[in-house]
Amino acid sequence: MGLREVFSSEATDGSSDGTSNEEIVNARAAALIYDAVDGEDRPLPAHGQCHLKSHLLRSRWVWVIRLWSVLGMLIEFFVEPHWCLRHSTGRCPNSKFYMSDFPKFGQQSIWMLALNVIYFMPFLLDIGLRVLAYEGSFATASQRSYVAVVNIYAVVSFIDYFGLPTFDVLAFCRPLIFLALHHTVRREVKVVLSSIPQVLELFFLGFLLLLFFALVAIILFPITTEEGRMYFPSLLTGMWSLLVLLTTANFPDVMLPAYRLSRAAFLYFFLFMIVGMFFLVNVLTAIVMSAYQRQVGVNRLNLKETRQKKLNQAYELLTTDPDTHEEVPLTLERMDAVLEELSHFRNFETEAPNLYSQISAQVDSSGDGIVSRSEFGSLIWVITKHLSEESPPPTLEKCFPTLAESDIWQVAKSIATSDWPGFVIDILLVLNLIDMIVKLWPEIIGSETAEEAVHDRRAAIAGWVQQTFTLILVLETVFKVATIGLDRYLSSHINQFDFAITTSVVAIYLLNCFPEVLFSHADLARISQCARLFRFCRILDRYQPYHHFGRIAFKLIPPAVDVLTVVALICYAFAVLGVFLFGGLINDDPNDPNYEAVAKSSYGQADYKVNNFNDIGMGMVTLFELLVVNNWFMIADGFSAACGPGARAYFVAFWAFGVLVGLNLFLSTIIEAFTTEYEELEEADFRLPDFSEATALSNALYVDVKQSLQIPLDDTDPTHEPLPSYRSSDGP
Repeated sequence: MGLREVFSSEATDGSSDGTSNEEIVNARAAALIYDAVDGEDRPLPAHGQCHLKSHLLRSRWVWVIRLWSVLGMLIEFFVEPHWCLRHSTGRCPNSKFYMSDFPKFGQQSIWMLALNVIYFMPFLLDIGLRVLAYEGSFATASQRSYVAVVNIYAVVSFIDYFGLPTFDVLAFCRPLIFLALHHTVRREVKVVLSSIPQVLELFFLGFLLLLFFALVAIILFPITTEEGRMYFPSLLTGMWSLLVLLTTANFPDVMLPAYRLSRAAFLYFFLFMIVGMFFLVNVLTAIVMSAYQRQVGVNRLNLKETRQKKLNQAYELLTTDPDTHEEVPLTLERMDAVLEELSHFRNFETEAPNLYSQISAQVDSSGDGIVSRSEFGSLIWVITKHLSEESPPPTLEKCFPTLAESDIWQVAKSIATSDWPGFVIDILLVLNLIDMIVKLWPEIIGSETAEEAVHDRRAAIAGWVQQTFTLILVLETVFKVATIGLDRYLSSHINQFDFAITTSVVAIYLLNCFPEVLFSHADLARISQCARLFRFCRILDRYQPYHHFGRIAFKLIPPAVDVLTVVALICYAFAVLGVFLFGGLINDDPNDPNYEAVAKSSYGQADYKVNNFNDIGMGMVTLFELLVVNNWFMIADGFSAACGPGARAYFVAFWAFGVLVGLNLFLSTIIEAFTTEYEELEEADFRLPDFSEATALSNALYVDVKQSLQIPLDDTDPTHEPLPSYRSSDGP
């Protein structure tokens, strides 16, 4: 049975609620077009009004589920770690174990059970909607994994309450649920996984390199020398010293004892660094970048294939008579009805009059009132073009329709969109900066003053002058958002920057109205002062190169956030594992059997005890310090002193996945995205004003000539390429 017969056979029966077959077919075609614009291969909702409504509801509230999965990742910060129950007292006081300041629920408390139930209930409801929409069909592996993990989470939540397991299963379920709901992050995870085989091959080569050079070092630097005693007393210790050197964390310290005795010792370390750091590590970076570029190509190919597949299915559905199974033409009236159904999906709502009629007319490039298959293929480009150009009216115009006709309102909108308010704000920012410099001048030049004078200057900084500047910036943001609307306001990168800073300052002021929780009122005042300082950066946007750089930087935020999310997930997974392996080992209890060994290590001597894995919050901070690499070996020494040299394997694994793979993936994303955006920006700057119109005219003439000669059009003809998904949703 062909594709046309499959779709037509599904649409032979009307809905039980009185909905006609044509309306149901239009709604299902709209669902296919919605998937095509997003580039997602979701299941087609089953035939019937109930299934369609369930699918539509999912498309509208999937962003809530995605946000809920993000918030669920924070639960672990408020959970008492498992090792506390293994402790002799059954408690883990912060004063003794250097834990974070987050309030914590007990693992077997009723509050923890309630929190877990509140967490997984929305996902169960989401699965229920999926069952209603697709009749229990879960086509992809991510969808089936999502269902399995949610059910595991629900079961383990009750097992935790009645009988605690030894390993925190729930902590690993939350990121899996998160990944199942975020396909963009899932794509970046695939890059990491695809690079693992080659990374392991290079790691084995690196192991051989360390083994060889450590053996050479034992020969060159006998244990009777200072170099041999400190860094190469044995083969394994020598390999560890060279691994630390490979990260540059102990250079030149590891070389100095031998270098003091003989300058020729530099040649050994020079050769190792050339082979190890400048070649091996950079080859690993190239592997990750190559894996990322391959995945980008695969993603683009999958996007194109998915869009073609969904559009073909929609066209087959709309051009098949449900009774005779014969092909019928797709008229503009039918096209308008389908696009009207599309407007019910989230991100496709519009208040522009006759927008979808305009889209249908533009898709029908021949003007014959019939949409052909080739014309239907340009639908995504036309939809995204119109929706990206459309800005919804401001909220005030929605509430008061007559306001849009007011002359005063039009003047206000012209002021909000003009450039001179920006000049006024820039002048105020300069005056604000001058005022702060004058008041802080003694501290800027470093002169010693009495504590009372410093306090008076700090109070002046937070005085009425600075508050006035803040109020003006807030009023400016409110005025622009009220007159031109939030969407149009945020279309400019400098407005995005201003909005982020202004809302942060307002949030700090609101926190200042509540009793002290995490920060004192004085701390909040200083944080507010620092936040206002960032507004000065908008002055740099007046310089054209910085303007381009800022615009590109804000375009890079979405892909950068996806990759940083992957790095955060790596840190999260290692933090959970670190709490399981090392929780409670670092403490301030002299009776602890590991206390003396930890105190004598370089970790203890540097007073690094706050860098621990006693809970997830402290573990995340410790792993961020390890990402920076500097002094990471000292942290590793503390835990190897507490539980043996085998603990170093944990830190080496994190260095491999977090630094060599995760950060290199972030670097690859920035380079790829920045290069692409910068090339497009340069092309836009050097493009002739009428070039696009000339190209469109030549393309139209080319098509007309082929049609007049009765030559069929093919994929090589000049047609519009689909634009990236507009306001895409990430449901699995």
